[in-house]
Amino acid sequence: MLLQTLGEKDRKRIIDLLERGARVIGLRICMHDISYRIRLPKTWTCHDNKPCAEVRKTHQAECTKFCGRKIERDMIGLPEGSIHTCPFGHTDITAPVQANGVLAGILYASSCWTGKGEPPRNGLVVPPSKEWLEDRRLALCGLAKKMEDLLREENRDNSVSRRDMITDYLNRNFEKPLRVTDLAKHISLSASRTGHLLKDIFRETFPQILTRIRLTHAARTLTITDLPTGEIAYDTGFSDQSHFTRAFAKFYGITPLAYRKKNKADV
Repeated sequence: MLLQTLGEKDRKRIIDLLERGARVIGLRICMHDISYRIRLPKTWTCHDNKPCAEVRKTHQAECTKFCGRKIERDMIGLPEGSIHTCPFGHTDITAPVQANGVLAGILYASSCWTGKGEPPRNGLVVPPSKEWLEDRRLALCGLAKKMEDLLREENRDNSVSRRDMITDYLNRNFEKPLRVTDLAKHISLSASRTGHLLKDIFRETFPQILTRIRLTHAARTLTITDLPTGEIAYDTGFSDQSHFTRAFAKFYGITPLAYRKKNKADV
């Protein structure tokens, strides 16, 4: 496994923080688990407010690319979070959750309407002022810091630091045609030394680690979208759908479509 999965006790503490945060902020809160370490119930990982659900019925692909791709990349350079408006006019508040200096997840508080006139969809919250939004951004960042305390690992050593650096790099670049030489350059080692390091830390080869990360991203996309499996295969770095299906079935024991049917989020 790439990162140690969070224990049940700490997972319950995370859920308790999310519940408390939602009550204080007054908006629906969910968390994208980028590290796949926290394993929250689906109700806490999906944008299941009514306005977002309405948009996703006809614009699933656009929603996924914006929230699941663009925002995740933007958060790497926005430690204080952001207030942003999606292509469909919904204004959301986001805050990054770090674990040992690596982006582990993103908190979302949604959804508001800051445009002119009446909200185009039922359920959109109209903020009374810009300060109202900013106050909630600060509160969401405070919630993120609390979560970071739970995720912080103790007694870190060099191998853990390298592991996090490698995992972070692959999570940010998995859709690209990566080679071990690309990773070696990123961590300032030779390709040969990098290969040995991966075996020491992960007990896996570079292709095995990259495939596993691609498949976990694909699995998440299968459960929260209705995108065709061919498009998911391409978006997660696989050369073709057949290769993706074979790799997925080998890793999860069932086909992508069967996995989607079994684990589809109720959104």
